[in-house]
Amino acid sequence: SSGINAEWPLRPGEGSWFIYGRFIKCGSDGTCLDSIVVYVGGYPLELLRGWVINQNGKKLPIKEGEKLYPDDTLSLYYDGYEVFVELHNPQIQITWDGLMNVKIEIASRQSTLGLCGNNNDDPKDDFMTWYGNVLGDKDEFGHRQAIDRSGICKKPPKRTSFNEDTTAATAHCEQVLMSGLFRYTSEYLEQQAARRGSAHELYRSDKLMEMCVYDYMSQMGIDALTPECYAGYNYVSIIKRLGICIPEGWQSPTSCLSKRELQDITISQGCPWEDGQLPFIRD
Repeated sequence: SSGINAEWPLRPGEGSWFIYGRFIKCGSDGTCLDSIVVYVGGYPLELLRGWVINQNGKKLPIKEGEKLYPDDTLSLYYDGYEVFVELHNPQIQITWDGLMNVKIEIASRQSTLGLCGNNNDDPKDDFMTWYGNVLGDKDEFGHRQAIDRSGICKKPPKRTSFNEDTTAATAHCEQVLMSGLFRYTSEYLEQQAARRGSAHELYRSDKLMEMCVYDYMSQMGIDALTPECYAGYNYVSIIKRLGICIPEGWQSPTSCLSKRELQDITISQGCPWEDGQLPFIRD
């Protein structure tokens, strides 16, 4: 697709705050999230690739395993894989992996619009436009959300499947997402979900298979970080939010990058710091 340099509102609140995502072309058939900008309290907070966090033109350092308070409006926590940004007023938590994946969590009482839906527990009206119309086509809905000030974004073509053989892509994705540890975790969460009657929609690793195959066929890896391993890291992040931590070392049987290798690739995607500094204090 060709959504280059276009911005999409991810979660605009009711007048007090806005979160925008900037998307760029990546791979052969896709667009990827490149950065997030949060407007709250009259100033912008920018989250860039490489874990570069820009607050009013100032880069904020982070330290693994330590919660930092740059000022009285927010706190930062970095676990070695993701940065957790907590805004105090309004209460918003943003989880950013420094590459292409963001999670936005807000209080249930806050109404929103944009790509992330309305936050009203009703999935039927998530594709609501700014004019109150609910669209039936998710691709058309996404395109209408674009903020294209330069007039360079073209409507991307629909691509939901591939004519090419996806056997190799499926095998690569299964090697990670259906590995023993992931499969055991998925089955455990499925049992818990049956007892509670609800669960996160992506609590099972096989739910990510379709997206993983698409990314693999679209060549949406970054350097040595393959699409299937990126899907694996995303699954680890999802279930971490559910209170289950997959132990360090899961990467070895799947031939995925180690924690330090992933950090090096993530840093390489960001803006360079002065005097060769890292965006975070490394142990």
